[in-house]
Amino acid sequence: KAAIKEREARGKALREKKIADAKAAEEKKKADAEEKRRAVAFAVKAAKEKEIEDVKAAEEKKKALEKAGYDFISASNLYNSGHFELAFNKFKQSARGGSYQAQEQLAKMFENGLGTDQDYKAALEWYEEAYKLNPLVTNNKVNSLKEKIEEEKNRKDKASNSPAFQKKADKP
Repeated sequence: KAAIKEREARGKALREKKIADAKAAEEKKKADAEEKRRAVAFAVKAAKEKEIEDVKAAEEKKKALEKAGYDFISASNLYNSGHFELAFNKFKQSARGGSYQAQEQLAKMFENGLGTDQDYKAALEWYEEAYKLNPLVTNNKVNSLKEKIEEEKNRKDKASNSPAFQKKADKP
């Protein structure tokens, strides 16, 4: 009888342990599910916040491009009426706002010395900026200006090596 009672007690303890283990496993499953739910909720919230930021950034970029377009039109009107210095400043605003047309026009003005001093290097920089946004339009200009800059450098080098330049350089 004692052995039977002892087996029954061990069996009961084993059943209780299995029940407790099952409850613990169920609680862990619930905790894991809650943790996953919170992680997903956090990810969804972060994604929504990022989407809102992206929309705001896109709206700001759109406004900047609209302003750049307005500045480009205004600059074009000034340019066409012969007000090159004013046009140059407006084209610069528009170019900085992201208008490749203004970047290209600004480069042309630097290249030809309209509304500003002639500066092939500045022209090349603006053509390269325009090229980033519209490679088809400005690729030939970029290559052409690189050649002009090289030719100008060669002319200066030849002039600095000429006998007349040397005589001037020798004078105190």
